[in-house]
Formats: sequence, C-alpha cells, structure tokens
Amino acid sequence: MPALKETCESKNNSELEQAYNWALEVEDAILKIVRNVPPFPYALESLKEMRSLCSTISMSSSPTENMRRQWDEHGLTPLVDLTVGQEAGTKDQLVRTATKEKLKQERMLIIGDAPSDLQAAKDAGTLFFPIVPGKEEASWQRFFQEGLDRFVRGTFGGAYAEKLIAEFRKQLPEKPPWQ
Repeated sequence: MPALKETCESKNNSELEQAYNWALEVEDAILKIVRNVPPFPYALESLKEMRSLCSTISMSSSPTENMRRQWDEHGLTPLVDLTVGQEAGTKDQLVRTATKEKLKQERMLIIGDAPSDLQAAKDAGTLFFPIVPGKEEASWQRFFQEGLDRFVRGTFGGAYAEKLIAEFRKQLPEKPPWQ
C-alpha cells in the first residue's frame, strides 16, 4: 500500500484517494476485529519443523503491525526469523533482499495462497508451495507430510513442483467471487 499512498500524493485523483482511504479503513478494521483465529491445522507443526531445519521469514501484504499481533497471539513469532509486512516492499523485493547471494534459488521456498505469491516465487526464481484457498487444512497437511521433506531432500522441484502449481491454478476461480 505504500505505492498507492505515494501515487495519491503525487497525483490529484479522487478515485485513487478513495481507494487508499478504503484500504486504510480495512486495515484498521482487521486490527480491531480479527482475534482468536488460530493457525490452520498442520501450519503450526510445519513452522515448528521448518524452524529446526531452515531459516524462515513470514511476509505479508498486510501491515506488519497486524501480522505481528496475529502471530504473537498464537505464539508463532518465535518460529520465524523475521516477520515483515507491506511497508518493507513487495514479496519479490523482500525475497531478493533477504537472500542476497546466501542461497541457491532452488533452496528457497515460498508458501502462499494467492496468485501474487506464485508470481513472487517465479519472479525471484524460487520454489512455490500453494495453500489452496478453501482447502487450507488439506494444503498444510500435504506440506507437512510430503512437501517439507521433499524440499529438505532437494526433490521438490521439477515434476512435483509443476504438479502442485497446476493443481493450484485449477482450483482458482476463473472470475473472482466479487465480479
């Protein structure tokens, strides 16, 4: 949302300003309303297992404050090395900054639930594990039971990764429900 704010400041466009103000209201509502929403089954187990095996970063297009509050509420914050939100940049920028020449791209994995997460993984040249909207529990279970092990063993890429992405794309609606 920083880009939208910057655009609003540089252009005199009432529609953009309305969109920006609406987005601020949504973020404020989330901060006030979203409480006691536990992690999906197998998400916590996955994070605990990942913590013992690799470095982890939690990135979101939500504001960092909202994200940290939600993660703190359920004791998830200690399971990641870094928690960052939209103020820090795009997911692609964050992946590139966080991993500058530290890891081979096939040793990085983005877990996400949106086409923009898949695109960030593609842009950064990393692997991607999809959490299918509406099938989050099954997705996290699959990651915990097979995806994480394949990632650690170095057998995640290729046909396995392509199959996951094809299944993810197939599950996405052709038109968003609000259209």
